[in-house]
Amino acid sequence: MPTPPETYLLPPTPHVPNSPLPVLIYRSALPMPVTASSTRAFIESNSWLQGGVFKTYRAHHFHSVTHECYAVFNGRSELLLGRGPLDDDDDDDDRGKKERVVVGLGVGDVIVLP
Repeated sequence: MPTPPETYLLPPTPHVPNSPLPVLIYRSALPMPVTASSTRAFIESNSWLQGGVFKTYRAHHFHSVTHECYAVFNGRSELLLGRGPLDDDDDDDDRGKKERVVVGLGVGDVIVLP
């Protein structure tokens, strides 16, 4: 039985709208051996379209009308979720909390960004 995903509900901040849907992280979800071609086949078999093979996109950004699915087939990455460069550590979200989620991803992990 597959392991349930990690979920992160990220409320809006003064500068990042975020989504009412959660970020999903599936750990060690890719079939072995993990390669670019096996990852693509796995992702596409789950009705996601391949948009390319990329390194971590370093610029803060979000998409207001689409979801993204990233899979790690090589290396590691650390992602900041739910905050933007204009959000100070002192900025509260709409619930009066300071949300800052940093996640580490490694080979075999899949993240779905709403």
